[in-house]
Amino acid sequence: LLGRPVIRLEVITDGGRWQTPVTLRRTRLGEPLSAAYARRIVRELLDTGQYAEAQAAAYAATGGVVLKLTVVPRRIVTEVRIVGGVLDDVTTRQAAGLDAEDDITDNALPEVAARVQQLYSERGFPSAKVAVVAIDTDEPLRVLVEIEIEPGRALLARERRFEVTPVADAALAAMAREYAIGVGDR
Repeated sequence: LLGRPVIRLEVITDGGRWQTPVTLRRTRLGEPLSAAYARRIVRELLDTGQYAEAQAAAYAATGGVVLKLTVVPRRIVTEVRIVGGVLDDVTTRQAAGLDAEDDITDNALPEVAARVQQLYSERGFPSAKVAVVAIDTDEPLRVLVEIEIEPGRALLARERRFEVTPVADAALAAMAREYAIGVGDR
């Protein structure tokens, strides 16, 4: 395939979301296929800021070669909105690992949800349901990310018991009485 003219670009959007038409401005079709030529096209796509990743592959076609580009679109987060949940927003955002002006891809949204669900599980809400959606804004490269949380039932302490053997001294007994977790707490 090397050396044959590139007659067409085929752009595949990974995840299928945020598809936009591709127009080359610096690189022309029709040049002979080479690794350097494919890299120039990939670099031009990445330089638009629309993509987090791009990969190129080629296959034979009548009259030349088709350069198949698989791209991962990216967006910039304008705001992270937390809906529902019972834990504080700062802790939830930290667990999500996402904040305003961060980059996000469609493939990363389930990873964000898994991190927030893990936080809730660690904090006593093992049945928490978390959904993360990227909502398009008026600006084509920007999204609002909404983290929707249904915490579910909290795990509660049913019993609190301290056993110290052979004999508890007065200081240890006082600490046990003042321990902050009580029956019914989570």
